[in-house]
Amino acid sequence: MIDISEYSHMALAASAMGPAFVGVQVPQEPSLNEQSVETGDSSKPFTDNTRFVRVHAYTTCRINFGSGGKRFVGGQTEYFGVTSGMKVSVEQSD
Repeated sequence: MIDISEYSHMALAASAMGPAFVGVQVPQEPSLNEQSVETGDSSKPFTDNTRFVRVHAYTTCRINFGSGGKRFVGGQTEYFGVTSGMKVSVEQSD
């Protein structure tokens, strides 16, 4: 099983160099949408504004965004750039 959090923007932080804001490598909360996907299933299509997702696996599995696949171990969390309408499937893996 995996959990997916959908995001549209990176967070902004005040720059130490002046009044400008800079992007930081964390998603801007709250997320646009949350999904849980069981092994053997696919997610719902990502929302219109989704630009990247956080995927957390509870068990060892393989996730697939349409071609190829990425192996996750239980407890692993990764971020991926995506486009609206994409889906991710989850398969069992050793």
